[in-house]
Amino acid sequence: MAPANYGGMEEKSGDELQIVVFKLGDEEYACEIHKVREIIKMPSITPVPRTPAVIKGIINVRGKIVVVVDLKERFDLGKDEDGTHIILVETDGRMIGVIVDDISHVLRITSDHVKEPPDIITRKIHADYIHGIVILEEQERFIILLDVDELFSEEEWEGLAAAEYHGNRTELADVKEITETELEPEKEEEEKNKEKKSKSGETRKKKKKRKSKSKKKKK
Repeated sequence: MAPANYGGMEEKSGDELQIVVFKLGDEEYACEIHKVREIIKMPSITPVPRTPAVIKGIINVRGKIVVVVDLKERFDLGKDEDGTHIILVETDGRMIGVIVDDISHVLRITSDHVKEPPDIITRKIHADYIHGIVILEEQERFIILLDVDELFSEEEWEGLAAAEYHGNRTELADVKEITETELEPEKEEEEKNKEKKSKSGETRKKKKKRKSKSKKKKK
């Protein structure tokens, strides 16, 4: 049997692979585990204007801005309204978040399980996006193994970079915290106002005393 070589993946027959399996709608997809950095529950996503439709927005992950993408938009599966998790994957030196409907499990397979995708799959999902189809005959099950490095066009990569840049320049409202440093100028201003009021009060008292003395002299 020839080694699997779909979507640029070259594996010797029998080599073991680990993949993270997830769901989009009713279908199962996967990506290789070495691409996955973290899986998080769906947070609040901040939209970024004038970016490609596949870009859902940005999130703040422990101080790092991450661009979130919608694979349902990418594969024309409708709007993503059922996303429960985000898989943080590394591709082309950048970390991006991928919205998924559900996380299934980590699966160990061999490269012999990875087959060339049939026409029925590549008619709806571009062949460049796919490493191959994982066939598990004993379970009567197939999984679409994605190539995360090939999911975006050059224009979309520019959009990803622009969204990331926008996020780094903008403090996201849902994660911004007021620090002691930010409060200090307000405290200083309050102290100054108190001093002004105090001085103003002393001045008024002195004026009253002068007026009182002046009246007594006239009498």
